[in-house]
Amino acid sequence: ESSDESSDDDQVGPAVPMGARKDAAESDANTEAGDDEAGGYRTVIHGFGEKNAKQLNRRNEERAKAAAAAQTTTTSFGADTRNEPDTDALKDEPQLVARNIDAFWLQRQVGKHYTEPTVVQEKTREATRLLSSRKLALGEVENELAELFEYEHFETVQLLVSNRDMIVWCMRIARAESEGDEEQMRIVKEEMRELGLDWIIAARNGEAVVQVKAESASAMSSAVPDAGAKEFVPKRELDLSELAFAQGGRLMTNEKWVPPKGAVKTVMSGYEEIRVPAPEKLPPPGKDDALVELSTLPSWTHAAFKNVTELNRVQSRVYPAAFNSDENMLVCAPTGAGKTNCAALAMLRTIGQFRDAQSGQIDVDAFKMVYIAPMKALVSEMAGAFAQRLQPLGLRVAELTGDSQLTRQQIGETQLIVTTPEKWDVVTRKGGVGSYTSLVRLVIIDEVHLLHDTRGAVLEALVCRLLRTQEQTQERVRLVGLSATLPNYEDVATFLRAPRDHVFYFDGRYRPCPLQQEFIGITEKKPLRRLERMDQVCYEKAKRYATNSQVLVFVHSRKDTVKTARRLRDMAIAEATAFVTAGSATAEVLRDEAAATRDAGLADILPFGIACHHAGMARTDRQLVEDLFADGHIRILVSTATLAWGVNLPAHAVIIKGTQVYSPDKGAWTELSPQDVLQMLGRAGRPQFDTHGEGVIITQHSELRYYLSLLSQQLPIESQLVARLADSLNAEIALGSVRSRDDAVEWLGYTYLYVRMLRSPRVYGVERAELDADPGLHGQRAVLAHAAAVELERSSMVRYDRRSGRLVATELGLVAAHYYVSHGSMAVYQQELRSDASDIDLLRVFALSSEFRLIPVRADERVELARLSERVPVPIRDSGTAAAKVSVLLQAHVSRLGLSGLALAADMVYVTQSAGRIFRALFELCVRRGWAQAARRALGWCKQVERRMWLAMSPLRQLDCPPDLLRAIERKPLAWSRYLDLTEPELSELVGSPRAGRALHRLVHIVPRLDVRASVQPLTRSLLRVELRLTPDFVWTDAVHGAAELFWITVEDADGEQLLHTEQFVLKRAYSGTEHVTEFTCALTDPLPPHCFVCVTSDRWIGAETRLAVSFRHLQLPARTLPPTELLDMQPLPLSELRNPMFERIYSGSLHAFNAIQTQTFHALYRTDDSTLVAASPGSGKTLCAELALLRFFAHEAVRANEEGEEYVRHRAVYIAPFAALVRARARDWRHRLGSLQGGKTFAVLSGDTNMDLKRIENAHVVLATPSAWDALSRRWRQRQRHGVRDIGLFIADEVHWTGGAGLGAVDDSVRSSNTDGDDAGADAVGDQLAATYEVVVSRVRYMAAQLERPIRIVALSVPLANARDVAAWIGAPSSCVFNFNPSVRAVPLEIHIQTSTIAHFASRMASLVAPTYRAICSDSSAKQRASDAMDVDTDENSAIVFVSSRRQCRVVAGDLLTCAAADGVPSRFLRADSAQIEQNVQNVSDRALREFLVYGVGYLHDALSATDRQTVLDLFVSGSIQVLVASRESCWTLDAIRAHTVVIMGAERYHGREHRYTDYAIPDVLQMMGRASLSGSSGHAQCVLMCLGNKREFYKKFLYEPLPLESRLDSQLHDAMNSEVAAKTITSKQDAVDYLTWTLMYRRLVQNPNYYGLQGTSHEHLSDYLSELIESTLGDLAAAKCVTIDEDELDVTPTNLGLVSAYYQIRYLTVEMFSLSLSAKTKLRGVLDIVSAADEFESLPIRHRESSVLSRLANRVPVPLPGTDNEDTKWTSPRVRTHLLLQAHFSRLTLPADLAADQMWVLARVAPLLQAMVDVAASMGWMQPALAAMELAQMTVQAVWEGRDPLVKQVPHLGTNTMLPICQNMNVETVFDVIDMEDTARSSLLKDMPPRHIADIAAYVNRYPNIEVEHEITDADQITAGELVYIRVSLDRDWDDDSDNVPGPVIAPFFPYSRTEGWWLVVGDPRTQTLLVVKRVSVGRHLDTRVEFMAPEREGPCKLKMFLMCDAYLGCDQEFDVEINVLQGDDEASEMDED
Repeated sequence: ESSDESSDDDQVGPAVPMGARKDAAESDANTEAGDDEAGGYRTVIHGFGEKNAKQLNRRNEERAKAAAAAQTTTTSFGADTRNEPDTDALKDEPQLVARNIDAFWLQRQVGKHYTEPTVVQEKTREATRLLSSRKLALGEVENELAELFEYEHFETVQLLVSNRDMIVWCMRIARAESEGDEEQMRIVKEEMRELGLDWIIAARNGEAVVQVKAESASAMSSAVPDAGAKEFVPKRELDLSELAFAQGGRLMTNEKWVPPKGAVKTVMSGYEEIRVPAPEKLPPPGKDDALVELSTLPSWTHAAFKNVTELNRVQSRVYPAAFNSDENMLVCAPTGAGKTNCAALAMLRTIGQFRDAQSGQIDVDAFKMVYIAPMKALVSEMAGAFAQRLQPLGLRVAELTGDSQLTRQQIGETQLIVTTPEKWDVVTRKGGVGSYTSLVRLVIIDEVHLLHDTRGAVLEALVCRLLRTQEQTQERVRLVGLSATLPNYEDVATFLRAPRDHVFYFDGRYRPCPLQQEFIGITEKKPLRRLERMDQVCYEKAKRYATNSQVLVFVHSRKDTVKTARRLRDMAIAEATAFVTAGSATAEVLRDEAAATRDAGLADILPFGIACHHAGMARTDRQLVEDLFADGHIRILVSTATLAWGVNLPAHAVIIKGTQVYSPDKGAWTELSPQDVLQMLGRAGRPQFDTHGEGVIITQHSELRYYLSLLSQQLPIESQLVARLADSLNAEIALGSVRSRDDAVEWLGYTYLYVRMLRSPRVYGVERAELDADPGLHGQRAVLAHAAAVELERSSMVRYDRRSGRLVATELGLVAAHYYVSHGSMAVYQQELRSDASDIDLLRVFALSSEFRLIPVRADERVELARLSERVPVPIRDSGTAAAKVSVLLQAHVSRLGLSGLALAADMVYVTQSAGRIFRALFELCVRRGWAQAARRALGWCKQVERRMWLAMSPLRQLDCPPDLLRAIERKPLAWSRYLDLTEPELSELVGSPRAGRALHRLVHIVPRLDVRASVQPLTRSLLRVELRLTPDFVWTDAVHGAAELFWITVEDADGEQLLHTEQFVLKRAYSGTEHVTEFTCALTDPLPPHCFVCVTSDRWIGAETRLAVSFRHLQLPARTLPPTELLDMQPLPLSELRNPMFERIYSGSLHAFNAIQTQTFHALYRTDDSTLVAASPGSGKTLCAELALLRFFAHEAVRANEEGEEYVRHRAVYIAPFAALVRARARDWRHRLGSLQGGKTFAVLSGDTNMDLKRIENAHVVLATPSAWDALSRRWRQRQRHGVRDIGLFIADEVHWTGGAGLGAVDDSVRSSNTDGDDAGADAVGDQLAATYEVVVSRVRYMAAQLERPIRIVALSVPLANARDVAAWIGAPSSCVFNFNPSVRAVPLEIHIQTSTIAHFASRMASLVAPTYRAICSDSSAKQRASDAMDVDTDENSAIVFVSSRRQCRVVAGDLLTCAAADGVPSRFLRADSAQIEQNVQNVSDRALREFLVYGVGYLHDALSATDRQTVLDLFVSGSIQVLVASRESCWTLDAIRAHTVVIMGAERYHGREHRYTDYAIPDVLQMMGRASLSGSSGHAQCVLMCLGNKREFYKKFLYEPLPLESRLDSQLHDAMNSEVAAKTITSKQDAVDYLTWTLMYRRLVQNPNYYGLQGTSHEHLSDYLSELIESTLGDLAAAKCVTIDEDELDVTPTNLGLVSAYYQIRYLTVEMFSLSLSAKTKLRGVLDIVSAADEFESLPIRHRESSVLSRLANRVPVPLPGTDNEDTKWTSPRVRTHLLLQAHFSRLTLPADLAADQMWVLARVAPLLQAMVDVAASMGWMQPALAAMELAQMTVQAVWEGRDPLVKQVPHLGTNTMLPICQNMNVETVFDVIDMEDTARSSLLKDMPPRHIADIAAYVNRYPNIEVEHEITDADQITAGELVYIRVSLDRDWDDDSDNVPGPVIAPFFPYSRTEGWWLVVGDPRTQTLLVVKRVSVGRHLDTRVEFMAPEREGPCKLKMFLMCDAYLGCDQEFDVEINVLQGDDEASEMDED
């Protein structure tokens, strides 16, 4: 063992790899220091059995060398480590956490190895002395400790030595702390600082990790550079092509090659032979390397190791690191040594982290693993093998290559992705794949020695990206490299960041069957002689081995397999050599099989024991050959590499005949790749039969040394990155990870190129002096980065600022990165591609791509190319050139033409493999440049290449259509579109085949086609809104269409030359049967074009295109608008202008003067009573403008009260805001600031409950409400003369632009906040309903003023409007009171930046926007800090608000921002307060994630947060304690008073569940978000960053800088508005309806923008016809729904009961109609639940992605089955199903995720009025059972209890828990009354373990629980006549002991999120007929006397009725009474007289 170790010492080497050793010999003594600087480290090479003593000696030598060279060192990543803790040591050595080391730490460590207490104390004392001694060197300490622990516990010794200072000083501090000796602690710390050990103090305080991360980030991270960051300036120019290795993968940098040990060289005639013996056999496994039994592994892993009982030696050595650690790992071992099982161990380690130990369930959605293999064949092999191994664990494996694509859904369902380096590079470089690549936890790279190949640059870029992403995201991803034996494996380990104890090197002895090798170099010069000699040598070797064993002969073409096999046969016959004994059983078998095979060549050679095998053979023949070889019948098998990669057929000997293969990308014959050679030789040797295998390589003599070096581990692995540096850098720039030259320098520090430059600098053009002067090679890296950037700039792929180093990707660069196109090709496209390109031009541009630059035109190919060029349809220019050849080959591929010649066929394969992505890149470029014609042609070429058919061919060729039918169809001159209209008989007649019609009809309708309907609406004179309705018009077939189909929607100009708009549309299988709506805007030109074209084209189907012409002939553009109001240069008015000291005091503490906008509007608002419109940007102070009008109103009211005295009738001010959050915020603010004015002002917030609201406004001075709440109160203003509804003096309409809905025709039906903070402002209306309601209430105020003949002042506040003149006319504002400022006019200047993304997938796009968001926040912060430094001021004013689309995104983005900060080395970057204080402030935050984020300075806000959490976040943000607030889109209105310096709007899209697509944010929402950026700080301005899709840039540029066009949405919501006015009797005829519309904004806009509303002209006749038709259709629909009746002359309109119900409860007329149609006399509780869930109000319920699994699990926990749907795929997107489920979850008290909980609250806010309406509908029908069921459901809704399923005591707070219910049941406590009636002792026993506050809650509930005594009496009971009224007097007395007046007070319902008053129903019905006679709703205080009346039944005699007293809020308190009446016969004559 000793001799082995010494003899191999030179081969193994110390810490420096081979390449570095050469430089060391050539340099001076300081070279060793440079080598150490490269970050290399020692790795024990298994098989040499080093003992602890020798290991100590070796380590001491290394330490001595390191000490000599440690004057100034750098890490392997270039970070300067002078005077700082050794970060390499921290990484490589065993690490400790300083805080865990106390005074007895060392004693515990020693106690792990020794049990005797005295021994432990003695050794602890001695170890402490050794470690504390400063006289002993580190090596001496190590020796002494090893001797102390008897050389048995070397791990402990290493741990102590590696952390010597930390252990000693931490123990000293701990002792001082335990003794309470503060003086001693101070002395110890001073000593540590003097010794430079203050980093230990920081580490003990928890700062060490941050410090290390900061160092790492400063050297490696590409996050936002600090203001003082070092700039790396290139000092010279460099040509990358000169630095790149021309030899590529055949590069040989080891000039001092040494022949392998025991090699024998023999020179023969015509060739030279070198024989290398097999390595010595390993000794049997000993104690140190015992094999690991499979039973050692957890039992759940055994399924992955079928038929395995123990791991082999390699796997056993690797097992601890692979399965018990998460560190990166490198395993270098020979082929066949079992590396695959090492990979499996690493996979199982990762899987185990996501496996529940108790249930055994694996969370398959939480992780992914990636296995990267170099070849597609190996990918398929590995995918199949791992799929079989992981299938028992329930995991899915899928391969991802260029040939096998995966959809996102398939990737989401896959846990192991097996792919190639290029494909994974494409996936990860697209930037937005974070949605699933962020789940990757393990990446395994097989054949990592591919780094040396020309493809190695891809692998290098992949690993760099992975390492940098880890640092930026702080998500641990394990990296495992598998490789053949490498000489400089340590460099590869450094590159992979694998710790030294996770690097494993196994030499050739670990091969299962040691390999004896023969290298034969043919010395013949002439090609024919060389081939003959090669055949002869091949035959001699095969003959020698085939005598006793089997031989595999590998050749490199299919044709050569048969040719070589026949040559071997002929030579054997010539020499009379027989490989098969005549007459043997084998000979008979071979003869019979030869006769049966279909392959003539195989049949010819098979009887001789020789066979061939290649991929071109029939599958049966290949299987036959494989079986015969496996059975031993075939002695010699000649094969291509297919057998090496795809099929495992080992043989004793392997002969590689020739090493040259044709490489089409180089256009020449090249040498085999190392992995091919190793894989082929890996088939040599059968472990179960052979002691060793034989491998023979026959090559040219000039290549002999290369293969000797390769197979003797003397070929250093070099970096090939320089050759592809420009393209690799472009990918990072496009990804956003490199934004400057400095970033590129840092990026290069992660590369293998950097590692090798440090090890072998001269190989990479770096002089030793340069390395000595710049140990981190920053200068050389800057030169490389500069050279690459210059190349990219030359190709127009980046914009490169040489002075600042800034790098920005252009559209060419983005396309190149996305489609993997080289920079050379992009330069060609930039120069050659034109907008009017024809097919000839496009084909020529394609052929000029640099990917094909090396394809030659050979003389022997010209004839065939000329023949092919005559057969292809597109003419070829410049025949005879390489470009012409490429064009011909591509067309030959599309035309399916055959080729002759291996090289030509290989060239065609190469061309066609690249054609798809290149044409996609060309298409993308044309789309980005807006070239319609070129884009259409490029997309056509994409399809032609993929489908291998021409556009002129029948689309049926894409399907499995019989050839005879295809020929018949293509002979017919019939357009494809006509086929869609033909029936089956017509198709049969067309093709002349009666039986073909049905099949042909089916095929025709499989080709995707969308029926397109377009409508256009002009928004402005330069912008057009386009709405497309897309209806699938084909039969979806899963086998053909898959899961989704992609279409391109384009809008072309009239000439078909320019693209006006482009977007993608994805049709999913689940929605293939429904209509889809998409909306967008297009620019209009002047003059107006006659038309445009809308095209919907399939992305991959030929013939699947719909082209629609949209005419503009009758399009009328809107009237021209007035210019905005000019902001005058006025002196700001002081507060004294208010001329009221009381008013002045309101503002004295916050401002000294009014701003410019307030100054200019002051006179109109404060000095006049005219209606006023103030339209200004958000954040401009419009609220104060409203307050000026309000103060004037208060002043006038005070004057009027004095003048009128007792006759004074109070007038009220009404404030309307579109959202409840705004109403609540304004109420809180005004109560605080204005509540004490003039003796006190009362502010009432309306809730939407009419009865309560009428009481609230009686004493109110100001009424605040949402449009819907005010609508409910004011719609009956004529009848409510006593309630103050008519007494309005001031009407403030805030955010009045919401009368236009979402703005610009967009749909916004999203749920808004319905949380309450004390004031219940009711539930918000949504979408168009909100817009219509807002318009109705404002119009009603004008109408009221006209009818009452009393002016009502209207003050409207809005954003700047394009049509402010019409809005002003609508509210009655004179021109002098219209202030419509320009959007750029703001109180604080605002910089707006629009950043775009081209990533279509939303989740991926959001993931890619995190880094730009972080940079935007940090750059603003840095800029402000620099400004404050320059001005010598202190600034904390760098707050930022980030708006995202959903609640889930709030949490995700907040976490990602903190991750970026941590990766930047400053995890508390956003914290602006003391951390201890913050931790104390957030202790009561219930959201755990929010609590953790707040500690680091980031908070998030969404509607699902509790009120206290929300307030805590806002308080911290306003106070400046936290810098960043991430808010959901809906929260922008709750932040009305919150300001920030930076606002980032991420994504600007939200998911629209009903339409299954993403829609844009409402423009008012975007403007409101921008308005939050209104704090300037030291910079003097605020900034807003809007991030959106690229095709939305122009849209936002237009409407963020121009006024907003406002159009009415009343026309789409007129039915409900009209019904409410009919019910209020405002409208009694059709003429009244027309007159009503004249007060609306819609009426004023009809003539200004007629086409928007469907008018064809603006004349009085057009307008009259339109209004008449609108009224007729609206009233007709209402009449059909039985909400109104129209008399016979069709003029008068009267409401029906259903219409009254709809208007009273403010529910939609469609819902009331549905109730009347769905309810029946027998409807029970379950039916009522189904019906109410189907209400139209719930259609706005949010539908989110990826909730189906949560909803499915939830559905299994609720008792009532969910309603069915037509399509189960869309079940969970049905609002009805979701509402049904949410209500059941509420009744069952199930805990829901935050999003669903917020949805549930929204549903509960709307279900109460719906149930009350349902009671009234059922009562109008006379149905008692559904009415009672609806009442019970109302009780269940409030108390969250199942009627009949749950005990009634569950209502009581704290008694409804799973713990208390069984106790109550055991004590026979079932109802609330049981609790009331309990004895004190029993009650005390029940409540004994409860805290006092819970007992108080129970007491409050029990006392509040209604106990009502009911007395009833029938009036004139003995005179009841059939058909006449019956009167019952009812007296209700409440049992109430409290003296308070608050009777009954709000309902106590802990699970109902809103305040609610108690209500009752009195019901009388006939139980015999289940007829409801009367229902009356009452409110019961202490006492109530009331009367119910109903018609007596028609039947005579005694009648037993039932009377019910039903509560709407509590269960179990209902009462039922018998009512007996005697019905007398009616007086018919009297009746007749009465009738007369």
